[in-house]
Amino acid sequence: MVWTFVALRRRLHQMNDNELSYLRTNHGSCFLCGSQSDSITQEHVFPKWLQKRYDLWNKTLGLLNETKIQYRALLIPCCPTCNQEDLSRLENTISVAVSSGYLACSQLDKLQLYLWAGKLYFGILRKEISLSRERSNPQSDPILPNEALKSFSSLHLFLQGIRQCRHEMIDNIALRSSGSNIERRFPQA
Repeated sequence: MVWTFVALRRRLHQMNDNELSYLRTNHGSCFLCGSQSDSITQEHVFPKWLQKRYDLWNKTLGLLNETKIQYRALLIPCCPTCNQEDLSRLENTISVAVSSGYLACSQLDKLQLYLWAGKLYFGILRKEISLSRERSNPQSDPILPNEALKSFSSLHLFLQGIRQCRHEMIDNIALRSSGSNIERRFPQA
């Protein structure tokens, strides 16, 4: 049986909290793959090339609690593999197209645009889970509770396309199916 996104999504909705543990939200877990290691770094949600091109570095973004955060401070944890390989490949593709103008952007694979926009949106949500609702009181509840991210589990699953579908849950499901074939959507670096 070949697993499709629909089948994976159906399986995702049947999973319990223990099986959703890959949606880890602590500072030591990669926002994309969920891996935990000492080599986790902080990745800009809005990449530096975008902030530089549109002069966003010192500008602010409004959060759900009506506070503001500078674009340069909008950082989320990311493992070296996701950051330096997978996200780098996607960011380079988008950056080159944006630098080349409208025609190049209009010719981008729509999936790449959706993945990139989804990464920005999910990254903002992930950051809001780590920030205190009352920013002056670090002990206050977060802007978004950890559980809120679970309602975006389908988006997180979709974002695994950035990683060319290397994901603990997807890999486990794929191993159970015979002959599963996952198409690669990005050129190899």
